[in-house]
Amino acid sequence: MKRLPMVLVLALLAACGSREERSVLRRQAVGPAPGSGWARLVLDGPAQRDAASLWLSDDQGRAVPFLWTDAGIWAPRSLGLARVLKGRDRQGRPSVEFSLQVPERRQPDEREQLQIRLGVHGEVPWACRVDIQRRLPDGRFLALELPTPRVIYDFGPSGASTQFTIPWDAKHYRLALDPVQGAAPGIREVTVKAAIDPDPDRELQTVRPQRLPLHAAGGRKWGLRLPLADRIVGLRVELEPPAAPVLPRLSLPGGEGPEQDLAVQGMLWNLPALNAAANRVTISPMVTDGLDLELPEGVDLRDAAFLVGRAALLFPAEAGRSYFLHSGGAVKSSPGTLASLPEASREILSRAPLALGQPEPDPQGLPRVRTAGERARPWMPWAAGAAVLILGLAAFRIMKS
Repeated sequence: MKRLPMVLVLALLAACGSREERSVLRRQAVGPAPGSGWARLVLDGPAQRDAASLWLSDDQGRAVPFLWTDAGIWAPRSLGLARVLKGRDRQGRPSVEFSLQVPERRQPDEREQLQIRLGVHGEVPWACRVDIQRRLPDGRFLALELPTPRVIYDFGPSGASTQFTIPWDAKHYRLALDPVQGAAPGIREVTVKAAIDPDPDRELQTVRPQRLPLHAAGGRKWGLRLPLADRIVGLRVELEPPAAPVLPRLSLPGGEGPEQDLAVQGMLWNLPALNAAANRVTISPMVTDGLDLELPEGVDLRDAAFLVGRAALLFPAEAGRSYFLHSGGAVKSSPGTLASLPEASREILSRAPLALGQPEPDPQGLPRVRTAGERARPWMPWAAGAAVLILGLAAFRIMKS
């Protein structure tokens, strides 16, 4: 009986000791690459959720450097403008025409976008749909038809946005503001930047979450939930008509703490009489399993879905060589860093991404060593209670004898 406390201590130390966790190590085959150069790898759902533990290796287990495509490597570049004409069109709408100053032999890629920001002045609140036209070589103007209309607005303290993005497919553009709510403001200036969008609409996935009604004072609120976390970049929301432009409120579920409101880009409306509707809003990409959506009082929700965009990796690949994406353990660092995107960025985007194989056990993975404190923490209260009980029982028997 005297040895019992010492035996108990040794058992606890042995159970709480450091141990390598290899059961969670996974790897996925990548490639092989069809040709030498920069390759692109789009992550799947499990890899996206394990982004903090990802590292890339060749078939010999050597770490390969890579870049995240959503880390600002495609920085927008300002474009010069020529022949800027501001005024009103034949319908009396505020308008502006401009030509882009593009270097000779510079041809925009299909994935390059124009980020246009308008400097305007007018009485708030207002919201306008932007009518976009570009000039053809023969001098005629042709309307730019887009799946989602481009909208700018200013509702005073509740929010404003005068920037929008369009595909870059011409050198001369004409913009006009078509009022949807309030009076269209005058246009004072226009600035244009060129940028490559790494997550175009054709690579986004629409995922329908479970919709739960929530209580909200003065408005309508729904909880949108996914069974597993994913990288959400926006929402498609359809309102019951008629619904004038409104700015939705998106937040992370608060749980026991306060809710965290998110910055939302875009507005929602549904006006069949005007043949006008907008059903998409965007947020900064985040990995989460749900968001809360709140609409103003009197606005009802017809349908809602998440826009999911997978992050992608860029890395230098050799023709015919296979690579592996590792996750679940410690990260094996590669020598050096890839500080900037190479000049062949357009070629990277025009190529199909490399295929990502199914997860399998990883013999080359680096296990994360769990320290004694980490392993003991989940069940330490139970172990301490058991130790106290055993020691109390031993003391009772000694006193009784």
